[in-house]
Parts: sequence; structure tokens; C-alpha cells
Amino acid sequence: MMDAWLGKQRRWVGENRVYMEPGTPVRLSSVDLTFAPVANGAALSATYTWSDDGKPQDGLLVLAAGQGDGAVEAHWVDSWHTGSRFMAFKGAALPEGGVSVKGSYSVPGSPDWGWRILLEPPREGACRLLMWNIVPDGTEYPAVEATLRPSP
Repeated sequence: MMDAWLGKQRRWVGENRVYMEPGTPVRLSSVDLTFAPVANGAALSATYTWSDDGKPQDGLLVLAAGQGDGAVEAHWVDSWHTGSRFMAFKGAALPEGGVSVKGSYSVPGSPDWGWRILLEPPREGACRLLMWNIVPDGTEYPAVEATLRPSP
């Protein structure tokens, strides 16, 4: 599942879209993402930078595949979305080579909210990193859409 992003090109660049509340303008910025194997290839790290309103932001997503059962675990931290806290995820490698994981986080005075991350495999020289915010009733709202191409 992780081989699809490693290849010869490890650095990817593109456009990042951050969606706030439905009906509000999308926040656009450039994004720079680097995939790298960790733990002797047992896991994949994705470090990235982007900006919000001209302020630099960065994040780290670490994915680890299970023992051949298709299960995937992930941990994520992002300077803008999670602050100083890691969020834990569980999910699966998808048949076409992507990865889908889901986690949750606390919201004071509310049941836990969810967060879903989908890393699509490269197709026609591009890949996407997508994220959704999930309200307690299960409704998903787009949160992040990074469209990436290998860096020249």
C-alpha cells in the first residue's frame, strides 16, 4: 500500500484547499509534501507544509500497514487542525492502492466528532490527500483537499 507513493519521486507539490463551514469561501494555498519510508519500510511518513492567510502551517501523517490483513493505523498532527495533539486513526488499504482511515476527537459539550483521511494512489502523475470532518450524526463535510504532482 505504501509503495505507490515512494518510487523515484518522494516530494510532491500542488494546491491545498481548506474548507471551513459549508457556504464559506475555500482557503487556497500551495502545499509541499514529502513521503518517506520509516521503520525499515514498515510505515510511511508524509510531512507537509502549507499556509493559512499567509501564516506557515505544517503537519505529519504516519501510516503503518498491518500484517498482510489490509488494516492500516495512522497518527496525524497538524499545526492548524490538531494543534499540539496527535489524532489516532484506524482503517484499511483500499484495493486500488489508496488508504482510508478514520479517527475521532473531543469537542467540549458535544459527543465526539470524527475525522476521515483518504490518500488516493497516484493516477496520471497526480495524487490527492482528502480529509473530512464528521459531525456526531455521521454527516461528513469536506475539510481538506490537496492535489499533488511529483516535484520537478
